[in-house]
Amino acid sequence: MPNVRQFRGAAGAAQMSPEATCTAHTPATFAATLMTVKTASVEIAQVDATAYGAKRSLAQVAAVPVDFVRLIIVLRGALRVRQDGRTNIVDAGAATLVRTDAPYQFALSNESSMVVVSVARPLTTPHARRHLRSVTAEVISDSMLVETILAFVRPRLDRLSLVDRAAPTAFESVVISSLSAIISSAIVGGDPSGNDPHHEPASMPTSSAAPIFDAGTTTASAAASAQLVSSATTLLIDRIRSPDLTAASLAADLGVSVRNLYRAFEAANISVGDLIRSTRLDMIAARLRVHSDNRTLDQLARAYGFRSADVCARAFKSRFGMTMTAYELARPRVRSSFAAL
Repeated sequence: MPNVRQFRGAAGAAQMSPEATCTAHTPATFAATLMTVKTASVEIAQVDATAYGAKRSLAQVAAVPVDFVRLIIVLRGALRVRQDGRTNIVDAGAATLVRTDAPYQFALSNESSMVVVSVARPLTTPHARRHLRSVTAEVISDSMLVETILAFVRPRLDRLSLVDRAAPTAFESVVISSLSAIISSAIVGGDPSGNDPHHEPASMPTSSAAPIFDAGTTTASAAASAQLVSSATTLLIDRIRSPDLTAASLAADLGVSVRNLYRAFEAANISVGDLIRSTRLDMIAARLRVHSDNRTLDQLARAYGFRSADVCARAFKSRFGMTMTAYELARPRVRSSFAAL
């Protein structure tokens, strides 16, 4: 259940965030609704507000030294953002990145809405950490990875959502891996897998006789395993529409054994099969909330890799506690500025 707070009047913006200031001509009219959800590694927020701005100054960076990556997805209105010498306008349907270990500024237009996903920077991949500075305040549009994150986080901001929050490990893994891939793919010539194009990728054990995790696991092998999970998750998202997507196909594409892929995911407390299924279902649920999707439920199920509507329907009801038709009718329908998932 999200934490929901309301802010009103001239002091409302400052109460919402020490970085925020009201920019309306009549400050007394300021109004904002802030919904937040936190897991161990990810923080999600949705802000629906009248016009306001935020500035993280050099003094604030020094006084409160936090190191987060923030993906800001604009749902309605527009955002003007500045960081690391770049200034851009982010319209509805696009996203941008900021980092909290350096000054930044942004201004949100009146009657706007945005979702902010925050992850501690050390949790992202080495490639993403190394190149984050070069992509902050850039406009990210038409990104399947951004839409994937949005599909995963929106149900958790829904006060009526029946999504299971008891085991967030897979959810966190998808969000962190997707965020790392967004940073990498935003770089000109970047590789969404997170591999540095100027260096050979680290070799990974492929023999079933050489497990990734054992009692004597070294820091290097643990890092390789974490990279394997991250790369596999990114590839999974990219191929989520394929009915042939399995742990075996992922392992083959990554050049590792199925046994080693399973072991890497098991060490992260994630089931590969469950992750494939939950990703498909969460993206279908996201589409059911959008006015522009005119596909039948059977077409939607097959579009996301299910071989039949019956299999999809049973899995959907098991995850969300209701049929796809009931979910579609019960949920508030929204007009999406995002491209079809």
